[in-house]
Amino acid sequence: MGPGCRVAPSFYCLDPTKLSLGRNVSIGFNVRLHTFAPMTIGDWTLIASDASAANGWHETRDLKPNAGELQVGRGVWVGMGAKLVGALTIGDYAIVGAGSVVVNDVAPGEIVAGSPARAIGQRDLADRQWNFRSWWDTATFEPLPTGGQRE
Repeated sequence: MGPGCRVAPSFYCLDPTKLSLGRNVSIGFNVRLHTFAPMTIGDWTLIASDASAANGWHETRDLKPNAGELQVGRGVWVGMGAKLVGALTIGDYAIVGAGSVVVNDVAPGEIVAGSPARAIGQRDLADRQWNFRSWWDTATFEPLPTGGQRE
């Protein structure tokens, strides 16, 4: 777990040895991560309450268990109740809408929503981003001083 992470007490992870959290990741209440294979969550990512991710599945032909890596990039926002299912890559700065079910990769900066999730827009990225209690610089991924202004 990287420095500055904030994890709600009701968080659940199937196998913490397969989970890697970057710096300043925020994980909300009742988040469930079913880590059947490596799962990486990048710096400054927000995962809202009741979201879940599972990178294991069963083959449809014979129900054989399988698993693959799930990577969530830096500066991603996963909305409340969203579900990430399978071996996926969620690109840097992407937004996953509340209640969405993501079964395919999400491009950097892409905004997806729905079930199954589909692209509904592209993020217009500001120079700074808010994360729980502080601002960070989108170019450097470094925290900004109080007030969010660059020096």
